[in-house]
Amino acid sequence: MATIYHFQPWITKSAKTFLSALSAPTDQFNKLKKQNLIKPVKVYPYLRNPFRYNQFYSLVPDKIANSMIEHQSGLIDVLMAFIYLYPDFDVNIKYTPHLMANGKIYKPDALVKLDDFKGNQYDFIIEFERSRNPIAIYNEKLAKNEKMPSFKELGLSQYTKILYIYCHERFNVFNRPIQYDLPEVKLPLQALNSGFASLMNIAAKLPDHKYRFLPYHQFNQLDICQNKIRFSGTCKACCRVN
Repeated sequence: MATIYHFQPWITKSAKTFLSALSAPTDQFNKLKKQNLIKPVKVYPYLRNPFRYNQFYSLVPDKIANSMIEHQSGLIDVLMAFIYLYPDFDVNIKYTPHLMANGKIYKPDALVKLDDFKGNQYDFIIEFERSRNPIAIYNEKLAKNEKMPSFKELGLSQYTKILYIYCHERFNVFNRPIQYDLPEVKLPLQALNSGFASLMNIAAKLPDHKYRFLPYHQFNQLDICQNKIRFSGTCKACCRVN
């Protein structure tokens, strides 16, 4: 499930304007639609006509709750980053997986498994947070993560990390990186950065071997952040597989 917006950052990186950036992915989607290879995703409850670029499409008939559109869209951006930024890895993605151990079930937003074809597997438990403030994220999610079974007990690799993506609810997840310098985007972006800084302060004492954090608007920089994360590193502020 995805929209034209989700492909734009990867297909037209050098575009100078927003509309020109949407041209190539729009053409690709139109070709797929003509061949009946993708189908429009139904939104429920139906409240309004979707803006044509925001229309979700899927390989099979599907539907999405209106209240989940922003959350799902932001999550898709992050998951696509793994696919496009790690072409040398086999990337396996599971939505809302059920991780079980000791009779307990843990259901994150997604699970990403990276296989380097050399026998090494790197797992990322993905949590996308948009509606909770930093304190609520800690109390309602991170505190519970600290009590969850070990990664080994959950059947995950020794290199597993829980990756939290933080997005402020004022920030429009359909804004593309090419729009981040627009005046109407700057204030929500400042709110996002401020909230992320607060989350990093709250999470400062959490074990480095277990967690990674990323501000949502840097989803397309998952491998080129200034403070690169390595599995043996100490920085929590972004993510990279080395």
